[in-house]
Amino acid sequence: MESVVLKPGRDKAIRNHHHWIFSGAIQSLPAFENGSILPVQSADGDMLGHAYFNRGSSIAGRMVSFGHTAPEDAIRQNVARALELRRRFFDPAVTNACRLINAEGDFIPGLIADLYDDVLVLQIATLGMDRLKPFLVELLVESLKPKSIYEKSDLPSRREEGLADFEATLHGEQVDQVRILEEGLSFRVNITSSQKTEARQRTCGRPACPERLCLYRRVFRLRFQGRCQPGRLGGILRKCHQPGAGEF
Repeated sequence: MESVVLKPGRDKAIRNHHHWIFSGAIQSLPAFENGSILPVQSADGDMLGHAYFNRGSSIAGRMVSFGHTAPEDAIRQNVARALELRRRFFDPAVTNACRLINAEGDFIPGLIADLYDDVLVLQIATLGMDRLKPFLVELLVESLKPKSIYEKSDLPSRREEGLADFEATLHGEQVDQVRILEEGLSFRVNITSSQKTEARQRTCGRPACPERLCLYRRVFRLRFQGRCQPGRLGGILRKCHQPGAGEF
């Protein structure tokens, strides 16, 4: 397989395990289909790793492996490492919802994976990762044994990659709503009707507390003692009328 060759002096970022390859750093490209994984070499002929490429994207390539590690092996290793990291931080008896895979942060560019109890929700941002979807689903099923894997990919950046929005169940049964635990408190999460992976609509799991919360970017925590009073969270007033609602 022919390699992508970088310009002299433009390989430093890749040697430091930065994932992105901009078009201006490329000296030569072989013929390829957008989304394909290709070897990447320095101008001196050193093997730097493998990346998937898309001529239509402002970021021409994204590294999925470094050195001589095969791309599929690197993804397997990085998924295993990401899952082990979360297991160290989260006791599923207390918190069973978290972001399992955070794209480049876990060395898997273009993939977000959020776990809600036994339901896994994916968001795929790039054509290269989209072409790896069958491999990823098989790997995640093997690693997690989820009840369901649901994809909700509606990022504006997909347009640049030549991808339309996509939403479907990829594995198992369709699950519209799931109950999760966050620090011991129960919430209902709407899987199919939420806006995106990082902004799930949640409701307190108590029947007498129907107040809807939409939490963006991170989980904010409120403490309630007795009858809750109106409070400000992220500039938005929220109320809970359930006595002894605890913490969430």
